[in-house]
Amino acid sequence: MRDELLNETLFFTIGQARSIPARWVDDYNNEPPHSTLGDDATPAAFVA
Repeated sequence: MRDELLNETLFFTIGQARSIPARWVDDYNNEPPHSTLGDDATPAAFVA
């Protein structure tokens, strides 16, 4: 998260500092399959 979002993003309001990382986490956990899970599942699907 730090390398992909926090080091590259400027937050101008506290609302941005809350909503942008929340959207990133949702995307990370629910959209693309991850190679560490064998490219078969998203983290959310793997946990379920």
